[in-house]
Amino acid sequence: MTYFWLFAIVVCAAIEIITLGLTFIWPTIGCIVGAVLSLLEYPVWIQAVAAVLTTLILFFLLRSLAVRVFNHDKRRRKAENYLGRTGIVVAEVDNTAGAGEITMDGRTFAVSAPPHTGVIPVGRVVKVMEVSDKRFVVKER
Repeated sequence: MTYFWLFAIVVCAAIEIITLGLTFIWPTIGCIVGAVLSLLEYPVWIQAVAAVLTTLILFFLLRSLAVRVFNHDKRRRKAENYLGRTGIVVAEVDNTAGAGEITMDGRTFAVSAPPHTGVIPVGRVVKVMEVSDKRFVVKER
């Protein structure tokens, strides 16, 4: 039975490597658990149940966390598409108050200004200079 688990590990890992969807990593780990139990000479039904339970528990508990962690850069890259673009201030940009919003392409974004920049009033045109945390850093044009 150990050879079955080793074969299943290789197949699941290969599918995960090809797809990179964080879907087959969980059955791969489940198969590893089954292989360990097989080496310890547990009955086949215990190996199978442990493999399935491990897969399901990991999938439901960790998949959303793993997707957030590994797809973080995609959100950042989307934000970086706005670098150099201009927007209009719709809520006063004031770093001391931690407030400020602009509109670009009909969407509203939270912004801040570079350090030691005064307040940027509503209606001014600003340029996106960088992405910091979840905000754009803007400079008056």
